[in-house]
Amino acid sequence: MARLPPDTITYEITQQVHISVGSDTALAFARQSHVKGFDRSPAQWLSRKGIDGVYMIGGISPTDTLAAEFLWLKHPSRWGDAWRVPILAYSVSDSSFYVRETLTYYTIATHGEILETPAGAFSCYVIEYRRKIAEDVYEGWIYRHYYGPGIGLVGCIARGELKGTIKEEVLLAEYSIY
Repeated sequence: MARLPPDTITYEITQQVHISVGSDTALAFARQSHVKGFDRSPAQWLSRKGIDGVYMIGGISPTDTLAAEFLWLKHPSRWGDAWRVPILAYSVSDSSFYVRETLTYYTIATHGEILETPAGAFSCYVIEYRRKIAEDVYEGWIYRHYYGPGIGLVGCIARGELKGTIKEEVLLAEYSIY
């Protein structure tokens, strides 16, 4: 069977936003994603760096705003650390944000796990979580997100819980840091 050509997903920091955090002001970044061949979603996701990791702050679009600050990526972290993460989503058909579900993230590697990508090899910090794809699908998927220091997300590999076959793979093809 011929392998299908990969889809291209572009993640871009579109703007910097100053937000209130308690009595202080913090710098947040708005991130937007685009899948090649589809209309660009108007949703932008806000996050900021905190002392114990990266916080998701919520989302903004021309028609809706969601404010929901929580620890998204714990760093520094130790092997076995676990934390709960609400999964935010945007409905293009309703032009609104919502919380899809809440997952438990686990740190399974803090350094030294090498991930080969088209953009190079990266020594990664690895976060894992389990997710049921749909109610009518028996097998759940185990997701591993690979983060390269100073780069960010360099890969995501999802495998089936039962046989360990790869169900989804996203690898960094290129990046620019300004």
